[in-house]
Amino acid sequence: LPAPNSLPLLPADLEIGCLPDLETLTQLLTEQLVVTRTAEGRQEAAIESAASHAVAAGVWGNRLDARQDVINQMLSEPQAQPQLPALSGLISALMRGDFGPASLFKAYLEAGSVTPSQPQLAGLRQAAAQLETPAAVGASFPALLGPLVGLGLLSSRQIYQQTLAVEGRRWGGRLPPMGPTTITAKAALAAVELADFHRQLAGHIPQEGDANVGPGGPVASASSSYEEGPDGVQQWGAAEWPRGVPRRCNWRWRGALTDYCVVEPASPRPRAPPLVLVHGFGAFCDQWRFNLAPLAEAGYTVYAPTLPGFGRSEKAALQYSQNAWRDFIRDFIVSVVGAPAVLAGNSIGGYICTSTAADYPCLVSGLVLINSAGAISPGCTAADVEAAAAAPKKAPPPWLVRLATFGLMAYLQNSIAKQLKWLYPTNPANADAWLQKEIYRAACDSRSADVFASVFYLPKPRPLNYMIAELWKGPTAVVQGVLDPLNDALGRARQLAEICPDLQVWELQAGHCPHDEVPEQVNAALLEFAEQVMSREGQHGATSSNNAIQRTPPSERVAVAAELTS
Repeated sequence: LPAPNSLPLLPADLEIGCLPDLETLTQLLTEQLVVTRTAEGRQEAAIESAASHAVAAGVWGNRLDARQDVINQMLSEPQAQPQLPALSGLISALMRGDFGPASLFKAYLEAGSVTPSQPQLAGLRQAAAQLETPAAVGASFPALLGPLVGLGLLSSRQIYQQTLAVEGRRWGGRLPPMGPTTITAKAALAAVELADFHRQLAGHIPQEGDANVGPGGPVASASSSYEEGPDGVQQWGAAEWPRGVPRRCNWRWRGALTDYCVVEPASPRPRAPPLVLVHGFGAFCDQWRFNLAPLAEAGYTVYAPTLPGFGRSEKAALQYSQNAWRDFIRDFIVSVVGAPAVLAGNSIGGYICTSTAADYPCLVSGLVLINSAGAISPGCTAADVEAAAAAPKKAPPPWLVRLATFGLMAYLQNSIAKQLKWLYPTNPANADAWLQKEIYRAACDSRSADVFASVFYLPKPRPLNYMIAELWKGPTAVVQGVLDPLNDALGRARQLAEICPDLQVWELQAGHCPHDEVPEQVNAALLEFAEQVMSREGQHGATSSNNAIQRTPPSERVAVAAELTS
């Protein structure tokens, strides 16, 4: 649009002021951070207001210091990335204005083929090479340029146009018929197309006439508008959303849009911890459709996140592993939930919850394993775990991984209904058409095959019993569908009970996903266990004695999210 000839005059009584400089902006953005560090000895100084600190102390109790250690680790992780030394000078030059984001992106496109046009941008070649691995194809773009896209310094249209222009010049004015030929060009186009698809998917409200909308169907979002809150959480009508009714929200994690369901109780229970429900491999948050509202009706705030790479969450170019998903749950508790939570996970979700409780016990009040994945190794010690992690692991050739992934994906996509009914032996009716269709839809998303291929590159997992008995050492429940066709579920549950102290078992006549197959029985077990956790917390004084568990102040969660973004 053409610029207007003149701008309207400002009111006479308005004090215009001046634009803040970088130092002032930095101060404004950091004054709400949880802590600041000095150069000497990482000395921490509280910068919260007295009221915010009082609320945080009431929520976290004697876990407050440990929680702060977790946040410090979250803030320091980006500084440990191997590509950072190569980019340190690049970032400084960008901030000085030596070149703009467009020049940086152009150099990124050239990094895989020719010498960048500007010598100071040559560090991109090394950084991109470090990030592009068979386990994370395309990871260089979100890692190197994702922040510029997130800040609006590079637009999707700009990325698309400039990529096609560079590719056209490389091929004499014509685009190759099979698409971009360089790794960086492929990564750039795939990233913006995937991000745009998931933005639109996030704004979709299930309408009447969609498959199985209603009981047993998807959890609805509050609005089709797409507006992120300052802490990265979609605020879709949250203030007006009725309590007791599940709603769908989105949260951006490491640049990727993720999906979660939440329901606030109409009548909150005194001192009730939030419940976080984590799905298994290939599933998503809506699989807890029969658990969300009943658990909230009992007075609990309930969250069900969709892990990155599954369901409606973005399948971004990340190196997916049990450790990455553990970090996602950790960050979700700190940034979204805002209080110590009872974690309940099914299949690999149970293993991820166990890893979170083992490595970050201050974030967890209780642990529930629902037909959890993970090896059981009686007598396993820390030395055994360290030796296993240090042992070399040779990954299969990429072509073999692609071939195996293609074959397995094709087989599973064409047998979803059969596989689900096999996993739901006592109530196959709950393996309904909507569940089948949504699993198939997610499997057809771009890069879903890359997430599936990640299983070939997973690091050596720690035994389940070692993490529970030696690291977590907290209240644990096993809710086991003993008819699980994937393994000896009954034997696994009883073996865990024998070798792990403070663990109790509920044996249910169900298959691999009892929370969706016999939800009433699982809900009853979860509520009984949560009651025990509340009683224990009250005895040990781990949380406040207020009438209800509060969330960490929003200003603090926004500050943490802002620091992670920067």
